[in-house]
Amino acid sequence: MNNWWKRRSLKLSLTLWYAAATSVVLGVFAWVDYEVVQHRLAAVELEQGLHVRVMERPARVREHGVIVRQFRDETEMRRTLRQIVEVFLLALPLAVALASAAGYWVAQRSLRPVAAMGEPQSLAERILNEYSVTHPGLLP
Repeated sequence: MNNWWKRRSLKLSLTLWYAAATSVVLGVFAWVDYEVVQHRLAAVELEQGLHVRVMERPARVREHGVIVRQFRDETEMRRTLRQIVEVFLLALPLAVALASAAGYWVAQRSLRPVAAMGEPQSLAERILNEYSVTHPGLLP
């Protein structure tokens, strides 16, 4: 395998770098999204699997200072978050595969002129082609 890796084509190298960069960007994006949502779900676990969010606010009742607390069930929200993570884990390989295919296509199209320059031509053909580009319409 080491020999294959040393003689891989430039298109394949560009595609692999593109796929790796896409994977890193998607992975960081998913991790940041998950952490932001998880942080917003800072909750207390009352019982096994029962997560509630505690919201409190000071208030005044008949001239007495009190704290009003509200408990909100977050079980459904956590289930939705788990489903989002599962969908993302299933979609990530597909996204990387599509990005790799697109990267290979872009590399192939962008390297086509370089490949054409490497094709052997006679000196007369190259001069004729160059002259026809710089002076169009003068040659029959």
